[in-house]
Amino acid sequence: MSERLNALGERLDAPLLITNLTNVFYLTGFDSSNAALLVQPGGAATLYTDFRYLESAQEVPDVDVQLTKRGLMHDVGARLKGSVQFEADVLPYLEWQRLKEGGAKLVATSGIVDEVRAVKDADEVAKLSRSAKIADRGLEALTAETWVGRAEREIAWRLREL
Repeated sequence: MSERLNALGERLDAPLLITNLTNVFYLTGFDSSNAALLVQPGGAATLYTDFRYLESAQEVPDVDVQLTKRGLMHDVGARLKGSVQFEADVLPYLEWQRLKEGGAKLVATSGIVDEVRAVKDADEVAKLSRSAKIADRGLEALTAETWVGRAEREIAWRLREL
């Protein structure tokens, strides 16, 4: 995962606060319903989460973990200093207001993490290849049968059986 953080860090000229949980998971492997990730230029990262996820967050390599209150944006906003980029396309306005209360200069960005995600590493390519093979097998099995007049539910059940 640190390769992904480093790749992102190379694209940054100011810290980037990542609040899209899918992007947090992609960059760190950390799966949570309440987290944010601050990535510095160069790739150093701080993972913010509340007490419910602290133990699993501490198992994430190459990140500094900071315990926050459940109201994550209020707490994180108070810790941010200077100019901080954020994912404008995923941060709700209310959450933006909570961040802004902390006094950092928030700079709207879009697509920075997507640029990193667009380049697939060998592991991702292997997973995509495996997924395509599974989909191909499913399509082959379904096209070998007649489905006219049968319910969509039956087709879904047949796919589960494969």
